Amino acid sequence: MNSKKILVASLSTFLIAGSLSVSASNAKAEGNEEVGTNLPQTQDIVYDTNKNLTDEKVDQRVEEINSKYDLNEPFSKEDAEFVVNYISPASDIYTPEPQPDTPSGVSTLGKNFYKGTSSKSFKKSKKSNGVGVTFSGKVTSHLNAINPGDQWYSGKTTASVTSGKAKVTKITSVVSQSAYGFIGNGGTYVGLIHDSSLTSTSGKKQTKNYLDQKKKYSAILMAYAHTTTYVKVYTTTGSFNLYGF
Repeated sequence: MNSKKILVASLSTFLIAGSLSVSASNAKAEGNEEVGTNLPQTQDIVYDTNKNLTDEKVDQRVEEINSKYDLNEPFSKEDAEFVVNYISPASDIYTPEPQPDTPSGVSTLGKNFYKGTSSKSFKKSKKSNGVGVTFSGKVTSHLNAINPGDQWYSGKTTASVTSGKAKVTKITSVVSQSAYGFIGNGGTYVGLIHDSSLTSTSGKKQTKNYLDQKKKYSAILMAYAHTTTYVKVYTTTGSFNLYGF
């Protein structure tokens, strides 16, 4: 799992391990028919779009996928495969109590009531379009399945232009949070349940941009979440992004 994922947790009768096991068992019993789910039926990555993604490509895929769907709309199987393989599930920071197997051999993880906070600090530098920039700070995410309204994320970041000041037309710092959960009736489908961002912008020839913000939100039945931060530098010859992690 990529180290850039801060976080997160899930509340659902289907965590991914249980869901994959159930889906795989159903598929086998029904002649490998994929019924009632968009979850992957194999641990291998099938779609070329999801293969061998770098950290930056993961962030780009997140933005692309989030822009394609409304909240609580099931993903395509290709996009669901991406979420399962690249976005952090609850088990990364929360380990449920072991549960006995059912007679059929399928694990029953049950409901997992997570509550916790995860933070990550960073410092990165980049030069592009004749402009050098350093981006540093700390991003924090707090999840609470017991009280879904008590969930928030925050960022405190600094972007500093180290060279090429005269070419800078704008600097925008961003901290974003996306949450994915199990939605719909009559099956197990992954979809987008929350997507928002914090932003701060500085104007022409500015050498610093500061972001210090926090956002509360509510999301029920979260299974995966992705928090990221980046600075977008606009110059007289184009723009470029520098991701924090």
